[in-house]
Amino acid sequence: MRQDNAKLRASKSKEDRAVRLEHMRQHNAKLRASKSKEDRAVRLEHMRQHNAKLRASQLKEDRAVRLEQMRQHNAKLRASQSKEDRAVRLEHMRQHNAKLRASQSKEDKLFA
Repeated sequence: MRQDNAKLRASKSKEDRAVRLEHMRQHNAKLRASKSKEDRAVRLEHMRQHNAKLRASQLKEDRAVRLEQMRQHNAKLRASQSKEDRAVRLEHMRQHNAKLRASQSKEDKLFA
C-alpha cells in the first residue's frame, strides 16, 4: 500500500492522481465517520500536515485552496449552534486578529 501511494504520488499522470485523490477521499470519509478517538486524532494530524503544506506553498492555487477550505470551515462553525463550535470560532478570530495587529503590513493594519 505504501509503495502504491508513493508511486501514485510521484506520477504526473492525471489518472494516477485521480486514483490517489479518490483513495484519500475514501480514507478521510472512513476517519470522519469513526467514533474512535485514535481515528479522529489521525485525521486531525492529516489536516494539520495538509494545512501546513498549503500555508508554506507559494503557489496561488494552493493558497486559493486553503482560503476556500477556511471559508467553508468558518461557515460551518458560524452555522453551528454548538457552544464548542462557537468557542472554536471565537478562538480562531482572536488568533487571526492578534496576527493582523502584530503585522507590519499596511494592508493587514487596515483590517485590524
